[in-house]
Amino acid sequence: MIVVYRGLHCPLCKKQLKELSSKLKDIAGKGISVVAATMEEKSRADKAHEEWELDQLPIAYEIGEDFIEKFGVYTSSAINDDEPDVFAEPALLVFKGTDYHMGWVQSVPFARPALDDVVETIAFVEKKDYPPRGTR
Repeated sequence: MIVVYRGLHCPLCKKQLKELSSKLKDIAGKGISVVAATMEEKSRADKAHEEWELDQLPIAYEIGEDFIEKFGVYTSSAINDDEPDVFAEPALLVFKGTDYHMGWVQSVPFARPALDDVVETIAFVEKKDYPPRGTR
């Protein structure tokens, strides 16, 4: 599971990733690997990891436009001084093996999917061997 977040400037990202970090052990116990990802450079990703106390949650930084385009992630331009010039909007992407299986992609930072619901959905998909949908 890849959780794409906007960046250090985003308090909603902080809230989401702190929740994710606090549940990481339980999620891993269900066989789900997790990484947070941002378009920001390493220094800002490291600062978020430290200041937000994300403990064992790995963060991938400087994800590129190729990744963004491949998975249909929205991007925004800065409207405040503390924002990067361009950054990814939130997305939650789930893979089964190396295949993209399901995702939630947002054009705004609000109303993110409930983490517990996502984890339950992944467990259901695994148990029922449910195929990817929306592939047409």
